Amino acid sequence: MKIIALDVSLSCTGVAIRDPNAEFDIPETRQIKPPAKYARPGPERLWYHDEELRKLLADVRPDLVVIEGYPFGVKGKGARSLAELGGVVRLRLHRAGVPFVEINPSKLKILARGTTKVKKEAVTIAAVRRLNYQGDDNNEADALWLLEFALQHYALSGRADLPKSHTRALRGISWPAR
Repeated sequence: MKIIALDVSLSCTGVAIRDPNAEFDIPETRQIKPPAKYARPGPERLWYHDEELRKLLADVRPDLVVIEGYPFGVKGKGARSLAELGGVVRLRLHRAGVPFVEINPSKLKILARGTTKVKKEAVTIAAVRRLNYQGDDNNEADALWLLEFALQHYALSGRADLPKSHTRALRGISWPAR
């Protein structure tokens, strides 16, 4: 099962890819980071993200995409921009006919650390320890944890051995049939 996980962000979207046909059963991580000319809010930045996602979907041809749900704690202009980007991502996935699952940000923290009361750095450290992540980017680490949700749910190879206090995060998520 080919899976893409996206930690959607205005400044740098973290991407994790599981391709069972790859030489090694290790997820690939990368980023979608707009160049400076697209850094300001507006249609150009949305277009950039949409175009990069279109290319990624065409390249990988995933069976499923896992995305982080909207963070309801964001306020002000950033909230509007993030909601716009989230809409662009969901529309692109719908148009491509790719099923997707949304994971609540608090569930991501529970899967990674067993609790919601953690800082972003702790989630990255947990990815290094439990998922063999070799980097230090919190966007990529979050994408790996989103990918881990699918690995755990579908009992796919390469999933981490996690305590029940962490895997309780899997409850209540609506998954498409395989």
